[in-house]
Amino acid sequence: MRKLKWRKQVLSFVASVILMMQIASPVLADQISGPIDGSWLTDENEAETNEMIDFLVEPLQADENIPMPLFTYMYGGYAKISNAGDGKVAMYANTEAGVVCDTVKVDIYLQYYSNGAWNYVNNFNYTVKNTSYIARSRTVSVTKGRYYRIKCYHAITKNGIKESCTSATNGIKIE
Repeated sequence: MRKLKWRKQVLSFVASVILMMQIASPVLADQISGPIDGSWLTDENEAETNEMIDFLVEPLQADENIPMPLFTYMYGGYAKISNAGDGKVAMYANTEAGVVCDTVKVDIYLQYYSNGAWNYVNNFNYTVKNTSYIARSRTVSVTKGRYYRIKCYHAITKNGIKESCTSATNGIKIE
């Protein structure tokens, strides 16, 4: 009897995990079986940051004797792309630090998927001084029938230290 109860609990747990994985997984395009450069192709109308990569901390004047902590000032970045209708995409990105920095930067790179790779459409570069936060949005017209994503570069400088990372969204199809 005890063995049967244990089996029911294990089966219930496994079923729950499988169900949660199906709910959390993006709806994939028919022809793609995995992520491309960190992004899935989805049938969603919007996609948010799904990956933060390329973390880098460096002194602006290189000195090998200075130990560099990981992200002393920067909290990170965020990216979002949405279908704005009529063959347009809306893009939003931000970079956030925990203190007022010398500079705070976000670069937004709009890309489309074709032949197994992400290709650049346009980029938008923004930098502000003496603040801890930058957020920018933009809506642009694109070619219908393609998957689009944004990849963003986030960076801050403070007291001779530069901290940066990259974020990317999944791809959304614009019809």
